[in-house]
Amino acid sequence: MKHTQGEWVALEAGVNLPDTEGGHEVHTSVDGQLVWIAECCEGHFSEHYPDTWEGVRSPDYHLTNDEALANARRIVACVNACESISTELLESKSQTPRNAFKQIADQRDKLLSALKIIECGELPDGDSVNISTQLFADEIIKEVEGTL
Repeated sequence: MKHTQGEWVALEAGVNLPDTEGGHEVHTSVDGQLVWIAECCEGHFSEHYPDTWEGVRSPDYHLTNDEALANARRIVACVNACESISTELLESKSQTPRNAFKQIADQRDKLLSALKIIECGELPDGDSVNISTQLFADEIIKEVEGTL
């Protein structure tokens, strides 16, 4: 089973959405049309869902409007950031997204270190690097460091 494809967006009640009694909504676009995915609302959940929420939240728990909007934005950010990662991998305990992102950052740092050695013009074994390779390495280093 696949989740709804496309870039997801959070729509804020009273800002991108008409001011309704509903909350903030999560949407995606399919064939140019916004498609509703979920809604994050403020409220006393124990009052609305006494059976399903019992023991999960205190009876007087209130989700604020700001929390509801933050939840909608976080859902959207997570789904969009993980677009190319399978749901099965996200659900697996062996390889968490946090570990995957750390591995990617570690690999980036190692490659950046190697480029800095090339940029200096002399490799650890004493071989020289030609000037065009040094200049190319310098350009890549500036580009990568500009995004960190």
